[in-house]
Amino acid sequence: AVERVRPWSLNAPGELAWVMSLFHRERKVFSQNSEDGVIEAIFDQFGHGNMVAVEIGAEDGSEVNTRNLFENHGWRSFLLDGDNENLALHPNATLHRHFVTADNIAEKLRAIGIMDPPDLLSVDIDYNDFW
Repeated sequence: AVERVRPWSLNAPGELAWVMSLFHRERKVFSQNSEDGVIEAIFDQFGHGNMVAVEIGAEDGSEVNTRNLFENHGWRSFLLDGDNENLALHPNATLHRHFVTADNIAEKLRAIGIMDPPDLLSVDIDYNDFW
């Protein structure tokens, strides 16, 4: 029998072990794939600055990576989607209708008032995620 080699190990040195252990923190509150717990773990580990999140590709805002932050942790979230806008989500969140690409992202963020880097940028636009 051939022994399978795992691409990672919880016995990995230093920070790598912490990163590899994030799957233990997976928890779904509002996110699509249990990202809520992982995002909490990252900010528990490293802290936060301005508590601003930007999510691109938010659809109607109901199942997004930043919703737990703005609903349960007091963050301010700016959501962008090519088809939806200004649904009554939450006082800490705004949904803007913008079609975002690698070529226009800076312009679109400035248009909604993002001048400083947010603590979290989440991009999920299916056809153009990797810039």
